[in-house]
Amino acid sequence: MPLELGSLLVIGGLIVGGIGAFIRCSMLGLRRLRWHIEGVWFEIYLQVLRRCELIPQLLRVVRSHLPDQVELADTLQQMRWDAERTANRQEQAAIQGRLSMALKTVVHQTHRLAELRDDFDYMNLLRELALTESHLAISRDRYNRLIENHNTMVLKYPFKPIARGLKLSALQDFPMEITWWTPDSQLMERTRLPAPPLPNQPPSPRPETPRVDSAPYGRYNTR
Repeated sequence: MPLELGSLLVIGGLIVGGIGAFIRCSMLGLRRLRWHIEGVWFEIYLQVLRRCELIPQLLRVVRSHLPDQVELADTLQQMRWDAERTANRQEQAAIQGRLSMALKTVVHQTHRLAELRDDFDYMNLLRELALTESHLAISRDRYNRLIENHNTMVLKYPFKPIARGLKLSALQDFPMEITWWTPDSQLMERTRLPAPPLPNQPPSPRPETPRVDSAPYGRYNTR
């Protein structure tokens, strides 16, 4: 009887310890996931700021080469100000989505001008915009995948009671639309800068490889 009681106590202790370890690991996992989400959001915010830094350069191009597009330039300027001021992530996603459509219109309008297509600074600006949006799209997709994993843990058992104890709730994704910064976009292909010309140098001769006897010694050597 004492042996059976001791066995039950050991089994009960193992069960309680296992449950405690599971709760502790789950709490740490949820907190680390939250920290990871905030880190990826910081990457998104940096790319948004970089995008806002490039807009004034594009505005100068619009105002100098498209004087009839005053309303479009004012819209870009206003959306840039809104993006820098807002701290709400859903509002930021909506602003960036509208900004993507406005940038698409600007690029299509300016790309019709031959003097701009041959302008190195303008093409470099488009390349910077395309690179920024590519990074932004990657960070957005990572953020949304983390949000999906977080909400799955928070809303389903056995993690739901633990998340409730930590006062964690489901989060919203970042539904930003990116319309033309894709690798297969024709506009993206047109905005790539040509490779710099190489100096006229004769090709270096290939060094001769010395012939090595594969079996200089041994019974297969006929010498």
